Amino acid sequence: SWDGTTCTTGCHGNAAWGGTRPTPTWTQVDGTQSTCGSCHGAPPPPPHPTDTNCAACHPTMEENSLAFRDPASHINGVIDLAGPGATGGCTTCHGSSNAAPPKDLAGNTARTARGVGAHQQHLAPSTWHRAIACSSCHVVPTTAAAPGHQDGDNLAEITFDALNPAGVYTAGTATCSNQYCHGNGRASNGTIAWLTVGPLACGSCHATNGTGMSGDHRRHIIEENMRCSECHGDVVDANMGVINASLHVNGAREVKMAQGTYSVANRQCSNLACHENETW
Repeated sequence: SWDGTTCTTGCHGNAAWGGTRPTPTWTQVDGTQSTCGSCHGAPPPPPHPTDTNCAACHPTMEENSLAFRDPASHINGVIDLAGPGATGGCTTCHGSSNAAPPKDLAGNTARTARGVGAHQQHLAPSTWHRAIACSSCHVVPTTAAAPGHQDGDNLAEITFDALNPAGVYTAGTATCSNQYCHGNGRASNGTIAWLTVGPLACGSCHATNGTGMSGDHRRHIIEENMRCSECHGDVVDANMGVINASLHVNGAREVKMAQGTYSVANRQCSNLACHENETW
């Protein structure tokens, strides 16, 4: 629209884009209304990522510069995103060099922000659980412009992997439920709040005294006073310290005894000095 002094049009952006002059004055020709940041912020406000290297996502821009590779592609009604010429990867928008936020798309770094939450506890190298990938909880797009990746709602889509086929994420409470990886080893899997401060202690998912765990854990741990390491020697030591993180929370029953063998198929222990063949 035109009121005789100022102009309000799509080519000059709008207030929601964070520009300083979305309604320029026609008679002001000193160049201040055409600087980068006049029509939209540099960068625009959230949910736009806070990165200032436009070329990482927009192939028409020069690397670490506000100069255009192709001026004809600017203000043409099309948002040129990714594709040939774009220089950024996942980390451009998603946090630091390990791609797990300490910084989310809105620039938040506090673990109380849902975009940050427990990402580091899951994706950073761990001494007590197997490596977890982004694909464990999300469908990872093949490119930045893949359908459904940047759909404008600023909400993360949660799709769990094969370890948690019945897992559920409840956005209203930011909780994950029916999770094998937070369960106690039985059919009834666990529930965990995404904003829980970690790392979790041994016993947070399964009890250390065997109560409520599968099979004959209670009889062995409580009645016989056995240590976890006596049957899970490849995973934990005698002091319950995890010695091989890749074998912990990996979807398999890692049974290794000093003597005897365990059959996963029939859940039976054999060739043991402590008792004859028993079904777990």
